[in-house]
Amino acid sequence: MTRFSYAARWAGTAEQVGEAMGSELASLGFNLNFAPVLDIHSNPANPVIGERAFGRTAEDVVKSMLPFTKAMERQGVRACGKHFPGHGDTQVDSHHEFPVVDLDLDQLKSRELLPFAAAIDGGIEMIMTSHILFRQLDSRNPVTLSRPITTGLLSEAMKFGGVIVSDDVGMRAMTGRLDTPDAGARFMAAGNDMLMICAHWTDTERARGLARSIVDGVDSGGLDAAVIAASGKRVRGRPGCGRRPSHLLRRPHSRVLFRRARMKIGADASWMARPKRTNPHPGLDQCPPCCLIPLAHKSNASLCVAM
Repeated sequence: MTRFSYAARWAGTAEQVGEAMGSELASLGFNLNFAPVLDIHSNPANPVIGERAFGRTAEDVVKSMLPFTKAMERQGVRACGKHFPGHGDTQVDSHHEFPVVDLDLDQLKSRELLPFAAAIDGGIEMIMTSHILFRQLDSRNPVTLSRPITTGLLSEAMKFGGVIVSDDVGMRAMTGRLDTPDAGARFMAAGNDMLMICAHWTDTERARGLARSIVDGVDSGGLDAAVIAASGKRVRGRPGCGRRPSHLLRRPHSRVLFRRARMKIGADASWMARPKRTNPHPGLDQCPPCCLIPLAHKSNASLCVAM
């Protein structure tokens, strides 16, 4: 796999990188990439966004984000814009702490929301929400659990009809906020469609508990079954960009595509050695290549297996 540098460093060649990245991912059977970052690097004290953003202004982000997204999706890999409604003006890292932002709606509309609005107008069909408390929009709940922001702002005011996915719910910003028996039901009721649960931060039992919460919410009547049905329809309606994974896996050998991709982006990429197969389970040789891909922490192109 090509180890791409941060987005700010290839903002000027975003279309070529999107095409190259999409070619590599599609050749391995991926049909979804949790990118691009739509945040604006507006706060120099921000410890987590920085060069992950395409630029320091909304205009710079939009100028690079749109060609990157369209080029990657032309290769059959779905894009997901993040971290709504904007993580660029925080002073703490939500992987480790709980960010609180005092921006009001007018301030968000004049800056943070502009790349998301442009992405929606451009046809993006998945957006990731952030674990941030925007207390002038919702004084109690982070975006992950906020109906006024997720449904009221994103789905209704901005007219986004695609899939809404959370950032990883195991991140420290959500510590204690998803541990109640009704947490999963509250998450869905806020207007979300998918929970991201990554092993690095939490465990399988957490996933089971949240799933039970959603089922119990429907069974008890606390969560409208129509909400789940509508959410499922949105998710099933967007499995990829019009290409079946089996078709993608019949592409030329991935290493050939990698070489072609690197030629297109030149010095923007460096090579990463294929990881050794250290997993002892006997079926490893039959595992798909995606099982062997190391994911770069805090990259602009974290990967999702969605076969």
